[in-house]
Amino acid sequence: MCSSHLDGAATLLADPQLHDDGSAIDWYADASGDVRAVVDLEPARRTAILADVDRTLESIRQLGVTLGSAGSGDTTSHDTSNDTGVIGRSLQLAARRPAESFVFLVGEQPVVVCWGYEKEAAASLLPAVLPRPPIPAPKAAHVSVLDRKSTRLNSSHG
Repeated sequence: MCSSHLDGAATLLADPQLHDDGSAIDWYADASGDVRAVVDLEPARRTAILADVDRTLESIRQLGVTLGSAGSGDTTSHDTSNDTGVIGRSLQLAARRPAESFVFLVGEQPVVVCWGYEKEAAASLLPAVLPRPPIPAPKAAHVSVLDRKSTRLNSSHG
């Protein structure tokens, strides 16, 4: 599968960051802009965005199947084909979208949080009400924890 099939995949899946005490997960996006829940959008727009998200997730899953098949050889020795199989299985698991409520727009970029979880398990990771986005600090006072452009989407409590 060529990389053009995975356009947008790198920015689709939010980056999970576990709190030091293990009590919650913050999800970060590599996009900037207003954060809006896709479920709150007008139905036609929501349907179109979710269809794009599902196509991208299917491309990720298919790449995982391809890599998983390539790595399904001798699993008794530690070689690159075994590593490829593990990466393939990881991609297949990551390509799960738990529910519409876990898809957000950051600016105009769709972002999925709690990816890789079954619907029931993912629901337990988010608070009942998502926190309001923080008011940005003045540019001179801003320090990025991840040392990159990112947007915090929410905290998941485990």
